[in-house]
Amino acid sequence: MTERFATDNAVGGGGSSADFAAFIKREQKIWSDIVKRAGIKAD
Repeated sequence: MTERFATDNAVGGGGSSADFAAFIKREQKIWSDIVKRAGIKAD
C-alpha cells in the first residue's frame, strides 16, 4: 500500500471508520450542491 501511495502521490489520512464516514458525509453534501448548481446530470 505504501508503494502505491508513493506512486500515486497520495497521502493516507488515518483516523477511525467514524472519521471516514463523517468525511464522506461532508464531501457528499459539498459535491451534491455543486452538481445541482451546475445542472450536471448522470448519463
